[in-house]
Amino acid sequence: GEEHKVASAAERENSRSWGYFEDKAECGFVGLSNQGATCYMNSLLQTLYMTPEFREALYKWEYDETKESPQENCIPFQLQKLFGNLQLSLRSAVGTKGLTRSFGWDASDSFEQHDIQELNRVLFDALEQSFRGTPQESLVNDLYEGTMVDQIICQECKNVIARDDKFLDVPVVIKNAETLHEALDLFVEPEILDGDNKYQCDKCEKKCAALKGLQFKRLPYLLTVQLKRFDIDFQLMERVKINSRLEFPRYLDMTEYIEPEQQKQKLDAAVKKLKEKMDIEEESVFMEEDPKESTASDDDEDFEMQEETEELEPADTTTPPPGDNVYELYSILIHSGTADHGHYYAYIKSFKDQKWYNFDDSTVTPLKKGEIESTFGDGKNNYFRGSANAYMLVYRKVDAENNLKDAGKDVPVALAKQIEQRNKEYEEEKIIHKEKRDKLTIRIMTDLEEHPQTLLTKRSNTLRDVINEVYEKYPEVQKLAGSPEDIRFRLTDMRKIPGNDYYGKEHKTLEDLAVHTNATFLIESREPGAQWRKWSATEMSLRVFEWREELEEDPNVSPDFLVLLDQMSTLGELRNIIVEQTKGKYELDTLRIYQMEHKLEELKGDDRRVRPEFRLFNGDKIYIEKCSPDDTETPLTSWYRRTKDQITLRFNLPEEKEFSESIQIDRNSTLQQLKEKLGERLELAPNEFKVRQQYTVYSEWKDVTKTLVQLNLTDNRAIHVLKGTPLTPTQYNVVCMFYPLSGLPENQETFLFAVDQTWTMQELREKFAEMLQISPDLMRFRDHFNKRLTKIHKGNKTVKESISTLYDGKALAIEEISEPEELEEDDRLVRIVRYYPDEHRVDEPVQVFIKKNISLGNLQTMLAERGGFKEEFIEIAKPFNSSAIDDPDTVRKMKWRSYTTGENGEMSLDKFSWMPFDADVFVYKNSADDPEAAPVVENATQNGSQAAPVVRSMKPKYSRPEKSLKIQVSNLPTNSP
Repeated sequence: GEEHKVASAAERENSRSWGYFEDKAECGFVGLSNQGATCYMNSLLQTLYMTPEFREALYKWEYDETKESPQENCIPFQLQKLFGNLQLSLRSAVGTKGLTRSFGWDASDSFEQHDIQELNRVLFDALEQSFRGTPQESLVNDLYEGTMVDQIICQECKNVIARDDKFLDVPVVIKNAETLHEALDLFVEPEILDGDNKYQCDKCEKKCAALKGLQFKRLPYLLTVQLKRFDIDFQLMERVKINSRLEFPRYLDMTEYIEPEQQKQKLDAAVKKLKEKMDIEEESVFMEEDPKESTASDDDEDFEMQEETEELEPADTTTPPPGDNVYELYSILIHSGTADHGHYYAYIKSFKDQKWYNFDDSTVTPLKKGEIESTFGDGKNNYFRGSANAYMLVYRKVDAENNLKDAGKDVPVALAKQIEQRNKEYEEEKIIHKEKRDKLTIRIMTDLEEHPQTLLTKRSNTLRDVINEVYEKYPEVQKLAGSPEDIRFRLTDMRKIPGNDYYGKEHKTLEDLAVHTNATFLIESREPGAQWRKWSATEMSLRVFEWREELEEDPNVSPDFLVLLDQMSTLGELRNIIVEQTKGKYELDTLRIYQMEHKLEELKGDDRRVRPEFRLFNGDKIYIEKCSPDDTETPLTSWYRRTKDQITLRFNLPEEKEFSESIQIDRNSTLQQLKEKLGERLELAPNEFKVRQQYTVYSEWKDVTKTLVQLNLTDNRAIHVLKGTPLTPTQYNVVCMFYPLSGLPENQETFLFAVDQTWTMQELREKFAEMLQISPDLMRFRDHFNKRLTKIHKGNKTVKESISTLYDGKALAIEEISEPEELEEDDRLVRIVRYYPDEHRVDEPVQVFIKKNISLGNLQTMLAERGGFKEEFIEIAKPFNSSAIDDPDTVRKMKWRSYTTGENGEMSLDKFSWMPFDADVFVYKNSADDPEAAPVVENATQNGSQAAPVVRSMKPKYSRPEKSLKIQVSNLPTNSP
């Protein structure tokens, strides 16, 4: 029944985030939620949806459960369902998880960003497979496929070798082009094959000069142009983004690229270029056809750069130029960022209203004027600075007979009903959500001294509604005034300082007034007919305390009253307000005003301003007292002088955890004086117990000559007391871990040891040897950091000199060794790991000593000998984090180096930022076993001069992830060939 529906809607609403309940944008289009890194997919899907011919054909496809894969795995069904939601959903954005699941993707795939052009091809391939045996079998080819002729023309016998190639998009190089026409010219410009690159002509039976190039034979209905903005920088060996400016027209006339006569002209120009180079006879080699009059237009329709404005891009009413091969731009897919990372979104024109819109994941907004031009590129090729520019352009052929403004066929009936039901559920959930969100809890009080009462109301209520409700509900409020018109709310903060009174805004809702949950209001009243004192944003409240004996016990009791004044008021004006509010209790010449922030200070100078000169802020405390102008000592100043340096410290009894005891002491006392005073209470001598800061584990206060001020002990601080012999200033509690040769025993516990920094390292060995029952010559001291052994402490200097970072709680490992070591300062103990790329595994690490200044050549030789293969095949990597060797995938992606011997081999590791430290890891592999190895040239430098090129094997760094983009087509129709 209806109750069940409401309950179900309520349950669904509880599982939704607040962002879920956003209605479709005013422009009428629905966005797509980003699953993590699916912005590239969202941009392409919106482009396909906004293509009426594609959408109509998809709507005509019918799901047949006897022939198709299950709905959750069927790509056409999920794409059709997504398009239906984009058309009919009432929400601002819909999800794409159903579609990506049909791709065979899991959650990790949603966080892998790919190239949008790559997705375009993979998706079209998946759709072609899915549509086999259906009326939509040729959908992709009918709309997007064109034909090119790939030909080679011998310049001696004029023989033409040609083959037809199908294409779905046109990738154009933009490096040396300023306009799309120039980029297309470069795309079809023939390549000259001469010199060492001559063509082996079968007819001439010899190598001959030739022209090799592409020509458009048939243009598609929808022309997709990829602007090749990503390239490889062979100096950096990294993938880089080209931000060169490339202007593209609103209408693209492709006549000169498809008409035979104009193709002939381009080819003849190439022949002329070849003749000038090789001095051969100029001759036309193109197969003659009847020339046709060119309808190519100049680029009058090219965009002009405009300044950014808030004005919206107007509807496109431009008349296209005449011709049979004119294309209209309707989608610009944009990449923002660098080659390593970025974001995709799309500017798409609706054929229905001829207006442009920005499709940016879940947000769809009308395009502002000038934003299209901004995608041309800024022309500044800073590879490491992000830039937003066009990456892919989609044009539609201007064809009055075939062009659709909107999909002629509507959403399939069954799917439309499902979406209609989902919209109904969404509206129900939204009502529940709105009611839930409308609930608001506020707190009210009639006096600053009382505890606030809680009131449940609605954000949609006006402030006047709430005031009336409070007046009717609470009798104590009715006692303040005879009518609700004579009470008002004052917003207060945590210190109960009255603030905004919402003067003149009582007709606004609590939501409009930005009243938040648990906002606290003070209820004020006025006499009938009196005017309210209007609150000002420059107004401040001061809490006034009248000094009396009770305050000596607790100076933090509630204030006697508040004074309200403007921040720029003078001290004289403050004095007058206090005299007026106390109704004659104080006189101007007997009233003294103090502030007590860090010290007690009397406020003097009636012409000085309260806020800027006395630094008094809203809610600050001030103290007042009455005394003769001639009094130099007053009750307040006397109390302050007696107690200003007195602090109370809390402490525990040694057997207890609670800080239940307290002691008063002068803050200028020394630690020794504090321990003597504590010793009297504990009946212990100062050298029989330790004192340390609360919550600390290893450190304690050692220097008894320091004052409490130097130890940062302030009033009401807690100190931890425990029995035991206190440390001297040169001693430190060190956390020790023993690593025996046999491995760490199961019940081995970490132990604390007091280490004196004045000992020698030999003395330290002897003390540990006695404790651990091993020889002092068979131990190695190492730092212990992040659960691993790091730096080795060598030599026989003092502990302070050898272990420079000694402190309480320092972790020190004592490693048992099998034989004595005599280490030098430049010895480094590193871990060597071999990676087997063909088996995709790593060996267990082996510890070896190397010299700090070892050359790369010597390290290379050592590792090659250890691995048992030729030095020329070795490649070495040094991970930034030693834990990286635990993951073979991470090891595979490391930056591998391999250098020849000779000048480069003599360079030390620090020249490559590989300075070795104890516990560093070096990984090596045999490149002959690596199926992915691809040698590239690298130049190394030494002493500022350029060294000879050397070969290393390293895959270029791509922003595209290692994981390839795949869409799985499961359970093809049974009638597919």
